[in-house]
Amino acid sequence: MTPTDSPTPTPKPKHPLRRLALCLLFLALALVLAHAAWGHLAQRRLDARLRHLHAAGQPIYPADFTTPTLPAGQNAADDLIAASEILKRPDAIPKSFDHIYLGLPLTPAEIQTITDTLAARADVLALADAAAKKPHVHWDIDPAAPTVLRHFPALDGVREIANLLRADALLAHQQGRDDHALDRIEQILQISRHVDHQPAVVSHLVATSLAYLACQTADDIAPDLRTGTAPGHVPPARLRALIDQLLDDATPRAGMTLALRAERKDAPLIVTQVLSGQISSGIAPTTAAPGATPAPSLQGYALRPVFLNDADTMVRAYTTMLDGLHASQNLPAYTAAVDIPRQFPEIDAHPALHIFSSLLLPSGSRLMTNHFRILTDRHLAATALALRAYAADHANQLPPALDALIPTYLPAVPTDPLAPAGAKLHFRPTTPDPILYSVGEDATDNAGDPNPTHQTQRPDDRPLDRWEMLDAVLHLTRQPRYIPPPEEDPQP
Repeated sequence: MTPTDSPTPTPKPKHPLRRLALCLLFLALALVLAHAAWGHLAQRRLDARLRHLHAAGQPIYPADFTTPTLPAGQNAADDLIAASEILKRPDAIPKSFDHIYLGLPLTPAEIQTITDTLAARADVLALADAAAKKPHVHWDIDPAAPTVLRHFPALDGVREIANLLRADALLAHQQGRDDHALDRIEQILQISRHVDHQPAVVSHLVATSLAYLACQTADDIAPDLRTGTAPGHVPPARLRALIDQLLDDATPRAGMTLALRAERKDAPLIVTQVLSGQISSGIAPTTAAPGATPAPSLQGYALRPVFLNDADTMVRAYTTMLDGLHASQNLPAYTAAVDIPRQFPEIDAHPALHIFSSLLLPSGSRLMTNHFRILTDRHLAATALALRAYAADHANQLPPALDALIPTYLPAVPTDPLAPAGAKLHFRPTTPDPILYSVGEDATDNAGDPNPTHQTQRPDDRPLDRWEMLDAVLHLTRQPRYIPPPEEDPQP
């Protein structure tokens, strides 16, 4: 070895912890990139679906749900909101009125209570009159605010308004003022249509309940409705106009369509606002000061792809319900076409990955059953009024079949929306208790069986609601009415 030679350096062994740290760093980077790619793909898929729906002419973005404001004095919403504010007062409606189980004939005590209440609430009735006369409505609702965070004006008060109008209709009928009773039925239907312009399922359900009150009132007065040109009677042309209005399935269908479209619009909106920190998901607590906008949470960022995929699932589910609604004229057809648990099994199979779907998707089957039930209520009420008009023109005799009502009293025999395609409402003119009926939710004709579908404990004389019966039966003659004992609260 020469002096100039130097010893060969011995390589230093790499530290195992450093190698591990390097591996973990690469793994973390790979996970971050994979997470970003997953979120990017989920966002692209959701955006593409929304663009496709929008290009097909369907409202999907908040701007699509804006409605023009109306000139002062032309907006029915102003009157309904004002009436609802009056009814918020603790003493607005006497408790004695709330405890009346409305039915005909009214007792002298009930007549007095109703008369006093209507006089005390003349201000509410005047506002209801004004609202019903206005054809247009604009609800000041921000479409960029999701339903779960939105305030819907007047929803708390419109049912009380409708109850007042229903009581006035029954009172008017008993006093021989059937033209005024028809006024009140038409007003309830008009207010129902106004409420149905609020874009949400909850508003549509309230609108449906108002339409049911109108149908129930028509059912009540139909057995001895006075028709003709005498004072207090209902002219045939006017009665036919109400019948045609009740048979108009397009109006309630439009309300349901708006509600489902609005909820579909909310799906990506809620997820986007959760991810941006505008609203809390409830998954992680926010540390923002009161009134401040919370910052996006780490958990929210980590779950971003899951949330976006879930928003896409909700958009697809609502679109499936809408397509089924538009393609189905009856409940059996809808049920055959749409089954959300079967068509979207991932929601129930993996609820942790479908948090929003599990919480926010309504029960599609129950919602649509309710929709086809109100169509049936409307068809039954219209047919009962037509049968009464026929009887008034034929020495108080009902026709042998519903075909005899065409075309003078009905444009066609109404369908049964709860029965398979083409099936009509059933009419049994047997004396002394002729009935009109639908096959009910089970789509099975039980020959007009009014017995309950389930054996339940009920007050002895309390009548069954038609939707508690094997067949949904409407009696065409006045039935003995039920008056609850004083200690029973009659309101459901």
